[in-house]
Amino acid sequence: PLPPSVTLNGVAHEWQKWNNCGPATLAMGLSYWGWKGDQVDTASYLKPDPKDANVMPYEMEAFVEERSGLKALSRVGGDLDTLKRLIASGFPVIVEKGFWVSAEKGWMGHYTLLVGYDDNRQAFLSQDSYEGPDYLRDYDQLFADWRAFDYLFIVLYPPEREAEVLSLLGQLADEYAAAQLAADRARQETANSEGQALA
Repeated sequence: PLPPSVTLNGVAHEWQKWNNCGPATLAMGLSYWGWKGDQVDTASYLKPDPKDANVMPYEMEAFVEERSGLKALSRVGGDLDTLKRLIASGFPVIVEKGFWVSAEKGWMGHYTLLVGYDDNRQAFLSQDSYEGPDYLRDYDQLFADWRAFDYLFIVLYPPEREAEVLSLLGQLADEYAAAQLAADRARQETANSEGQALA
């Protein structure tokens, strides 16, 4: 059984520069493993054109593998138990989610780094480039916001711990199985949701 609460320390929090949550969140995730750099370094690779408003998971994986000496793995079809299992084993997790910013700015996609959880408070602890350091996210709200990106998550890890990561992922270790699970869940959710429930 998982411990009721876990907090991972050692992440250097960064406030994102304009439209820079991907580079900032990746830099924070790498800092946990001792990488020395910041969002300027990651952005120069991920967004060579500053007007590029989007960073894809495969671009983040490529940076990690080419520039950090670590490895990265992304999957769709995640769930709260998988996130907690990874965190409890010492692996912070990047998730891509959506959220409503304001009436003026509307809805947007956003990466955040999960570094802990607390079952008593029913919340994840995140280092968030937009909301701030040590930001609590309610389990239910995170799960709802995560839906827009098919429950996508990214794990960073040292190469020698790959077998451990794959074991923690269970059926999600297989990329095809994870995609199939995400597709099945999306079909079920669209059949049982309407209006704003799909946002």
